[in-house]
Amino acid sequence: MNKSSIALALSALTLVSASLAAKQTKDPVVMTVGQQKVTLSEFEYLYKKNNDQQASKTSLDDYIDMFVNYKLKVQAAKDAGLDTTASYIGDMEKYTAELAAPYMRSAFVDDSLVNVAYNHMQEMVNVDHILIPLMEKNRSHTAQRALADSIHDALVNGADFGDLAEKYSADRNTAVRKGAMGYIVGGVWPYVFEDLAFNTPVGEISQIGVSTYGFHIVKVNDRKPNPGLIKTRHILKSVDANRNSDSQKHAIDSILALARNGVDFLSLASDNTDDPSGQKNGGDLPWFTTGQMVTEFNDAAFELQPGQVSDPVLTRFGWHIILCEGRKNIEPLDSLRPTITDRIRSDERSSMSVLRTLNDWKAKNGLKINDKGIREGLAIIETSGNLSQETIDQMKKSKTPVCSLGKEEISLGHVAESMRPDTEVSGKSAESALRFAIENKINELATRQYIASLPQSQPDYRNLLNEYRDGMLLYEISNMEVWDRANSDSIGLQKFYETHIADYKWDRPHYKGYVIAATTDSLADAALDYFTSSKLPTEHLVNPRNVRKRFGTDVKVERVLAGKGDNNIIDNLAFGAPAKDVKNRWKSHRLLFGRVINAPEDARDVKGQVSLGYQQQLESEWIKRLHETYRIKIDRKAIRKALE
Repeated sequence: MNKSSIALALSALTLVSASLAAKQTKDPVVMTVGQQKVTLSEFEYLYKKNNDQQASKTSLDDYIDMFVNYKLKVQAAKDAGLDTTASYIGDMEKYTAELAAPYMRSAFVDDSLVNVAYNHMQEMVNVDHILIPLMEKNRSHTAQRALADSIHDALVNGADFGDLAEKYSADRNTAVRKGAMGYIVGGVWPYVFEDLAFNTPVGEISQIGVSTYGFHIVKVNDRKPNPGLIKTRHILKSVDANRNSDSQKHAIDSILALARNGVDFLSLASDNTDDPSGQKNGGDLPWFTTGQMVTEFNDAAFELQPGQVSDPVLTRFGWHIILCEGRKNIEPLDSLRPTITDRIRSDERSSMSVLRTLNDWKAKNGLKINDKGIREGLAIIETSGNLSQETIDQMKKSKTPVCSLGKEEISLGHVAESMRPDTEVSGKSAESALRFAIENKINELATRQYIASLPQSQPDYRNLLNEYRDGMLLYEISNMEVWDRANSDSIGLQKFYETHIADYKWDRPHYKGYVIAATTDSLADAALDYFTSSKLPTEHLVNPRNVRKRFGTDVKVERVLAGKGDNNIIDNLAFGAPAKDVKNRWKSHRLLFGRVINAPEDARDVKGQVSLGYQQQLESEWIKRLHETYRIKIDRKAIRKALE
């Protein structure tokens, strides 16, 4: 058994927070187990959940007994300090964050983002693009930002976009075309770039956008409705340094003539295209929207109507002719909502929804910015001249608050602990770095406070969290008191076996001993002779390492306890059954140090059954001790009145 399975299997016995539920009106405490108080609403929720999950309904009295035993074990785990271990705390922190994630999102923002994304898909924009990477060799993020700023300033003041794109843009596919990307549609590109493209007016230069790819600057040349999606086939005659362009153009012209004279396009593609996949599928391409293919191919394809074949089109891959097989409009929003939602939650937009929730929490709980603390940090940076390690170390010493949220404060020193030195950062950049670090710390604090508030406001969250919490504790304490003990206590197992020996009988004889397996008869005989003539201890002889050392990988020895009829080889060697063909490399077998027995000789011969019985005994004895240790009070009358 593992922790996760225990946590889930015990969902019927999960306890929601007693202290919170007790505050509800007309919600009396109906049970006290040790220091744990159980309210009527808690018990009712768990009782109904248990019966919903079971094939047959558990009686109220039986469930009360199950519940009490469960709570006793959880109390024992707490008293043993299992909820204070590093592994438990780490697991709970991880699970709490995962469970809280859906509650951190603003449904309003999520829905708005979906609508914006869908609106972007309704049109396409013609853009030029400059990309400055976040960092380059010998240049930091700050230096690259400064380069992006200078390029943007030059563009705003009338510099030629194409010249700057050709010189500086890291997007080499478009830099060779002076930054021209042609028409693009929404839902295909990184969000930051898409947002710039669709929100910048025609003829203007965008602000600088920052994504994981770098700094983006966009110029919007035109916008028009999205033509939808198109289904095509194509035939390619590739052109490269080893092939003559004129001959390939002549070849594509000849193929085009055949296509327009009624020859089947699929057959033409299979027989003539230089596209390896097209040779197998007749030039088939999936549905695509504008901007997903190279510009020349894209533009030619979207000029076609179903059934039409294009004139030859030259791209960097070679000469193409394109058959349009179908066109369709963008699907309705409801059809695309799941896809758009998944995309939003996997890019920068995911944080926007969470940020809305955090900002609402900050406003509700009175976020206050302390300008004194910020001024102190800025003064330290100004004095040092940059954001060196010495500068950060000096700020770490400060206890001056930079902000407060609710009853908690964040000091300048606390903020500095999260900052990294960068001697290239100074002036405005250093100030931005400090304010960015402060904002991050505020968001960390708001996140922690918001998650801590969820048990009060979200019953489903509270129930699931406590299910995992108590399940983790139950797993650890049960492992300690029952499972590990039953597996490791060989003396206790043997004693239990001897006490219950009458319960462990066989209905047929068993072979108990070792079996030699070898690749040949001669090796099997040699191994048997060696093992039986040696005076070394059996455990030493049959150790796999020692067997390999003497016989290599052509001999192995295994300990066996098998009943008659369980194993073909044992049936043949120990019980005289006819031999059967062996379908692996172990062609020859010999019995070693074994004998046939009619009943178990000790606990090891029936270890699985004995371990289970011993576990049940340990469990029973443990439950008895828990009942003797902890005070239990149950108001059965109140429970029956509410639930029967």
